[in-house]
Amino acid sequence: MLPYQHDPAVVIHDLEQLGTALRGARRALSITQIDAALLSNVSPRLWNETELGKRRHVGLETLLRMMNTVGLDLVVSSRHNTPSHTGHDT
Repeated sequence: MLPYQHDPAVVIHDLEQLGTALRGARRALSITQIDAALLSNVSPRLWNETELGKRRHVGLETLLRMMNTVGLDLVVSSRHNTPSHTGHDT
């Protein structure tokens, strides 16, 4: 769990919100963007642009690595109140 006082789950609708979540988690860990980038094996520029919501194309594996570095998880949920999908197409 993250050491800062935010809701355990935040709904992300755009890249700026994702960047805000990354920045908050990174700052809560008291690490710089450069250190976070090094730990994630990404460039400091990519980290900075992602935090600012300016990087439009970040691979999912890269993004997951960045999120993992600062203790964030990706959780996917449906916006609809429908029965859960079983994985079988009908």
